[in-house]
Amino acid sequence: MNSSVWMTVRRSVSTACMLVSMVVSVGAEAQVYPAKSIRFILPSPAGSPADNIARPLAQSLSELLGQPVVIDSRAGANGNIGAELLAKSAPDGHTLLQVSTAFTISAATYAKLPFDPIKDFAPVGLIAKSDIVFVVRPDLPAKTVKELIALSRQMPGKLTFASSGNGSSVHLAGELLNTVAGIDMLHVSFKGVVQALIDVVGGRVDMMFIGVSGALPHIKTGRLRALALASSARAQNLPGVPTMAEAGLPGFEVPSNFGILARAGTPRNVIAKLNSTLVEILQTQDTRTRFAAVGVEPVTNTPEEYAQYIRSEIDKWGKVAKAARLEPL
Repeated sequence: MNSSVWMTVRRSVSTACMLVSMVVSVGAEAQVYPAKSIRFILPSPAGSPADNIARPLAQSLSELLGQPVVIDSRAGANGNIGAELLAKSAPDGHTLLQVSTAFTISAATYAKLPFDPIKDFAPVGLIAKSDIVFVVRPDLPAKTVKELIALSRQMPGKLTFASSGNGSSVHLAGELLNTVAGIDMLHVSFKGVVQALIDVVGGRVDMMFIGVSGALPHIKTGRLRALALASSARAQNLPGVPTMAEAGLPGFEVPSNFGILARAGTPRNVIAKLNSTLVEILQTQDTRTRFAAVGVEPVTNTPEEYAQYIRSEIDKWGKVAKAARLEPL
């Protein structure tokens, strides 16, 4: 073998070894997760139900994954600020986003978003749910959903319902009731659920949909009357309150669910590890106890199931927004 051929062979072997080394190195790095601290984006303010879920969850994730999990609160624009941050992050699983029903509603009600709610994210799984209850001021002459619908038909456009803001889940719940019941209630928007609740308790607005945890103290003291739950089953802390289906509106459900998203392109093994770790956390008695204290219940599913759920919810709320003729935000 002459020298030139020998040199060519040596270079080919050397190049092949380098490529093998790179592949092995990349594969090893992909298997090491997490390799650094995890940024946990929370698009909700401190003290909110979402915050009460995120903090114990982040602590448990840190303990099981062996890396710090740092909560980054980015409230605003119905959660779209936080979602945009995730959409611009690296697809390595070191940035996560906790979302609520507001995420799927925004996809249906915003004219333009700085991200694609389907293509830009990798669903990890559901983590929790809470019940939404339909409440009215106690002096309103309607003690059941059927009586409320009848009253509204007698005075179209006169009864009012409060919400925590245009495009919020409780706003769309009211619009859904208008649509399925064929009534015309007037929406009154507030800058937050606390302000909305104050005006319903004070009798200045007739009714609202609200999370059970926020309404329960006022229901117990008689400052609010609970008519029905916008969920598939009765709530343990309100056993005497029927579901909307039991009250005469079958299929009426407004889920208040929370889940975790990663960036699209995150390796499947990382998504699988995150999902299995979350399931392990959510099955512990400690997590169930801590969640119950703030009125939520642990829920788990697979990444594939969560992806399908997100698509179905976006479709559902798009139809509600269209039927209500809501102006895009």
